[in-house]
Amino acid sequence: MTSALRYEMALTPEQIDACYHLRHRVYAEERPWEPTDLAELEKDAYDRKSAHVLVLWHSHPIATARLCLGPRLPLQKYLPEYELPEGAMEIGRLCIPSPKVEQIFRRVEVIKCLAEGFETLRQYYGDRNVLTLMRPALTRVLNRAGYTYEKLGPSVDSDGMRWLMKYRNTSVLK
Repeated sequence: MTSALRYEMALTPEQIDACYHLRHRVYAEERPWEPTDLAELEKDAYDRKSAHVLVLWHSHPIATARLCLGPRLPLQKYLPEYELPEGAMEIGRLCIPSPKVEQIFRRVEVIKCLAEGFETLRQYYGDRNVLTLMRPALTRVLNRAGYTYEKLGPSVDSDGMRWLMKYRNTSVLK
């Protein structure tokens, strides 16, 4: 079944809207961190300078995330004193299947596919510093999928504790 999983760079308006719809479902409906939107789209000002990756199962969108290209990054809201490295980018808005979907998809396989999409985006936009604010549990799952992150700084409270992390390109795609 996992062979039907694939990622795409979200380049068309339809693909980008699919990312926003998934984000709305996760961030406004499943975990009410963001307000609901009549159009069922979750987006913010950072999306204008972002690239998105979309994971599909056959033709159905099931996971997404974005790569903010800067120069302003969302993590600066929580760490205003942190000096960003030159050309830093930020991974964010990871929307991964909810636990009830776990019966159909193995979460590690979905995350691995999503991470492969990020590797493609990172290579496309240049091998720069890729940062994120990440929950400790997600770093463990990403490590199991073959992607490692290095803890850089303090933890912050952003809908739960998150660590400032730097992507270390030690994946099997190298």
